[in-house]
Amino acid sequence: ERLLTQSQRQLYQLGTFFHAEVKPEPDSVHDYRTDSLMRIHVGVVEDFMRQLNWPSGWGTQDCFQTGLQYSDKAFAHSINRFELSGQVSKVGWASPTGTPITRFLCSSLAGDEISSSKLNYNTTVRLTQPASFGGRLDRSFAAYSEVRGAYKAYSRTTIIGGAASISKDLATQTTPDEGFKKRLVGQLSYNLEYGHTDAPPQVLCFIFRYCDSTQSQLAANKPLAVLSGVLSRDWRDSPLLPTSGTLARVEGRLSSTLLGSDSSVAFRKGIGDLTWYHPGIKSDVIAIRVRGGIIGGGAATNGARL
Repeated sequence: ERLLTQSQRQLYQLGTFFHAEVKPEPDSVHDYRTDSLMRIHVGVVEDFMRQLNWPSGWGTQDCFQTGLQYSDKAFAHSINRFELSGQVSKVGWASPTGTPITRFLCSSLAGDEISSSKLNYNTTVRLTQPASFGGRLDRSFAAYSEVRGAYKAYSRTTIIGGAASISKDLATQTTPDEGFKKRLVGQLSYNLEYGHTDAPPQVLCFIFRYCDSTQSQLAANKPLAVLSGVLSRDWRDSPLLPTSGTLARVEGRLSSTLLGSDSSVAFRKGIGDLTWYHPGIKSDVIAIRVRGGIIGGGAATNGARL
């Protein structure tokens, strides 16, 4: 029965079925003492295979935003998923879309000449190949272009970028009530993009130690390549309302000239995160979280170092 429930859950995780049911054939005769095989019935109802969304809204940090998302959940008549999306924000504030009325509605962006002076956008093409059955790798490939930033902090312009990632369940263990599967997941990804980062002079001076008139050199387009690995161990009794167990995550990120990065943006970064849950008094839960990391920069370019 546990395996039947697991198979049904895997069908739902594909995202292509509105309803899925896996159960024994009603007229099958099965003797567990002499036979380890049985006939099962699999019934599914397909969801919409092609979907078009138009998310729009207003926010204090984005002003007006809008976008278009298209997804094909059965690309090339398979379980592969193809997604094409475009999104734009800062509409109504950034030039040339700003008007007196819209600027009044987005007055919280006043003074932000770094990330809000021009339209922020993202265009992405992504192909996802889910593992589904058999323990194969989850694979994802994407190409994108974007302008994004943080309020009065920085603006990142990526002219062109690409990403590839794989992930796999390394170990699983079902909870005693069979309501949740504990998982050990490994993920490896590679990201390569070409672009630049703009920031206020005081940020460039404090972070990069580059305080003279040649700060503009740091705003030149450069390649940035990052190889990252993540190991996540979710050993909680529930993902929504955990009362016991642990959640651990270790992440390493490396940017090097050997991977394709410019030497001035090379770095090394490692992060460890551990959360421990234990039942408290009555319905209370004690949760303790420990998080730490280390980061280092690459080679210096004309006195500047990340």
